[in-house]
Amino acid sequence: MSANRANSLGSFVSGDTVNVAARLEQGAEPGEILIGERTVAAARGAFEFEMSAEIDAKGKPEKLVAHRVVHALSLMRPRGVSGLARAFVGRDQELRRLSGAYRAAVDERRPQLVTILGDAGVGKTRLVREFWRWLSEQKPEPLRRTGRCLSYGTGASYWAFGEVLKEHLGLLESDAPEVALDRLGDRQILGLTLGLDIARDLHPLAARDRLQDGWTEFLTEVVAEQPGVLLVEDIHSAEPQLLDLLEHVVGSVEGPLLLIVTARPELLDRRPGWSGRTGGELLELEPLSAEDSVRMLDELLAGGLPARVRAP
Repeated sequence: MSANRANSLGSFVSGDTVNVAARLEQGAEPGEILIGERTVAAARGAFEFEMSAEIDAKGKPEKLVAHRVVHALSLMRPRGVSGLARAFVGRDQELRRLSGAYRAAVDERRPQLVTILGDAGVGKTRLVREFWRWLSEQKPEPLRRTGRCLSYGTGASYWAFGEVLKEHLGLLESDAPEVALDRLGDRQILGLTLGLDIARDLHPLAARDRLQDGWTEFLTEVVAEQPGVLLVEDIHSAEPQLLDLLEHVVGSVEGPLLLIVTARPELLDRRPGWSGRTGGELLELEPLSAEDSVRMLDELLAGGLPARVRAP
């Protein structure tokens, strides 16, 4: 057999997977990505999908269910040590409280606020990641958006909500202001969240009021069609304007919205009575017990924790 013949055979791939992929590719519109249900299950929580169509597939008695990829979800930013197995222990009660708050938002069709309070490294982000996974299994799957408060820099009063807006509109950091304004449509006032200078003729208090009302209307419209979950991390670093906006949203939006915020305990020094004014729930995380800490380490190391470390 010639080398060319061998190479051509070596590069030829066939089978059910290739057939399905080819049908999905043929069924997609220009610039569109269609994926099958197995891929949705594997990538759920990292991307937002919507049901697209049923596609004929050669050799299959039933049509393929195809989902269109809308865009990537930012989720929570990576923290901790990479390369370790996932571990979730000792937080079942807290997870149930988050799940209960979400169900209350859906059943009562009104916003719910949950503040997850705890010292650095106590597991706030890990808890929310597990809750994010639980949300991905709900029917209908809720819309999820995330933002984080910066602990440095100036002129970033609404940075976290700016991240939420960019994620929702599919904006890139490299996009020109004109792109953002075009996608905002008649909600130009939200451009203040992105740092755009569009309220130069307004008094600062008037601009603040219009921005708060603009976010209320925007989020009310977003959750009118499906439940929404909004996560804002590290609000102990938030400027007062953002905290005001968060409280305004919880008290004014109409519809099934769960607002989750994470913070260190110093938030309550800066903002006494936080969450109490809006009827929100305060979820305080304590360090894991010694037993749960050992369980967590063992799971992180995939069962490789030495016996002498396990011993009390």
